[in-house]
Amino acid sequence: MKLKISTTIILLFISSFVFQGNAQIGYQVSLLDTNTGEPRTNEKVNVSIKITDSKGAIICDEQTTATSDAFGVLSLTIGNETTFDNANWQNTPFRITASVDGINIGSSDILNVPIALYARKTGVLSKELLCNKRWSRGYPPAIIFYSDDTCKLDWNDENPTSATYYIDGNIVIIVYRDSDNDKCNYVLHYLTATKSLYGVNSSLDGAIFK
Repeated sequence: MKLKISTTIILLFISSFVFQGNAQIGYQVSLLDTNTGEPRTNEKVNVSIKITDSKGAIICDEQTTATSDAFGVLSLTIGNETTFDNANWQNTPFRITASVDGINIGSSDILNVPIALYARKTGVLSKELLCNKRWSRGYPPAIIFYSDDTCKLDWNDENPTSATYYIDGNIVIIVYRDSDNDKCNYVLHYLTATKSLYGVNSSLDGAIFK
């Protein structure tokens, strides 16, 4: 007599990724019994989740248990506020892979990494980043940015130059008036690799502010 072994295959449908304020990832998967086509409802399963970057480096590796709802849907969260601390944000997109009860059920790219989190980790230019330090190239002028879109060019004397600035991507443009009251500007490019400002016009061309 031959025994017929029935194997249940679990299918994964990632319906949504939601990045919460604490950097947790919330998403849903649907479990189906391919023998019947019916959802696997109210079933407790063991879930293994792994997040990797585009080079295969592991960012997060977690195991948890979850119970599907009346529609066979698992609602899961993964990670915490430190999950992406050591991630290399140049190696995107990140990829999430899941297995249920030891069976690999597939993977999917994480395409909607939140802008604020990305900016904080990559050093993309922001007002917060500009205002947290005094930028100097070793000789005048040093630049001091303020949160109200103003800044000062400090010449190491009692007459700093008042100016305004605005950010365009990774470029900051400083607008000021010279001694003849003519409108001038400095253009500085933020270099993420060195976390420095690089002058690309006027007398600051080639200057590096750190």
